[in-house]
Amino acid sequence: GPEPEEETIKLPQSTHSLLFTARILSVPFAFALLVLIISILALGLALSDNLSNGGPGNRLGVPANVPWEVRTAHYISILIAITMEEEIPEGTYLLRMIPKSSVERLGISYGRFVISAMCRLAIGYMFLFNVFLVLVQSERVLD
Repeated sequence: GPEPEEETIKLPQSTHSLLFTARILSVPFAFALLVLIISILALGLALSDNLSNGGPGNRLGVPANVPWEVRTAHYISILIAITMEEEIPEGTYLLRMIPKSSVERLGISYGRFVISAMCRLAIGYMFLFNVFLVLVQSERVLD
């Protein structure tokens, strides 16, 4: 029978893609690595600051007696943030839908491909957790 057609791989236009497509000792790779380090550092510092707002018995620093309208707006905002966040679905898609053989056929290191996708996921989850903390710690809809 006829041979099955190979599916075209479409890599996202992102600095994360440079982490596995560019040569390690190149300006594009260094730029992508710098962006990754800055992103993780900024999200980590924000997360540390947001977590420092809590205390014994209220580790997340959620204020008491917040009006229901504000809490409702917070929950809706969390849903919006989840649907707007792009790193988690993109990283998941890359890991789930692009097989190792396809990546290696392009001459790309599969290990670097996986590490890049995992970094996307980590950044996405750090972002969402920061959004969650900022929202639950606020006492008004707009602070």
